[in-house]
Amino acid sequence: MTHAISLARIQANFGCSEAVGPCLAELVRCSRADEGCLGYELQCNDGHDTWMLRGEWASEQALMAHLQQPHVQVLGQLLAGGLVRHLALHSENLGALESYSSGVAL
Repeated sequence: MTHAISLARIQANFGCSEAVGPCLAELVRCSRADEGCLGYELQCNDGHDTWMLRGEWASEQALMAHLQQPHVQVLGQLLAGGLVRHLALHSENLGALESYSSGVAL
């Protein structure tokens, strides 16, 4: 069985990182309880406006099931709400999953 690694890079909109952090921390808490989750970490980088999520999953199926969970929808809500200016999702096993940007100039 092959483990799957999920990576997300979230760039908070200018001045919004303090609002984004608690939402991502809640996502981490919920994700750690997802079936097949072997680990889930959150880091803040680049002057505190870039956040990195890293998840390790028992299988690609566990990762795909995680991506369908309601708590993962917070990523789209942060983007739609203007708190996030760019969101990129990637899996080491599956390649690029998605990349989204808000209408805000990068």
